[in-house]
Amino acid sequence: MVFVVQPCSKKGAFEVILKKKISLNSVKTEGFEILARTDYVLIMQKGSVKVSVYPSGKIMIFGVSGEGEVEGLVKSILPI
Repeated sequence: MVFVVQPCSKKGAFEVILKKKISLNSVKTEGFEILARTDYVLIMQKGSVKVSVYPSGKIMIFGVSGEGEVEGLVKSILPI
């Protein structure tokens, strides 16, 4: 899956933009605590890392140290 990673203004936060829309039901949630799940957003957490996934293809990731960690996390939760 093709995506772009951009740092956010908040320290330790990144925005990921996918090249296509996704189904929230296809996101792999194993190992994550689901904080909220609606038709519009899936919010999950593992340790200090919080992930918000939107069907538009936008993913917000908080509590990570860099782009390498973001890319690995995105690849682990998205269907390939």
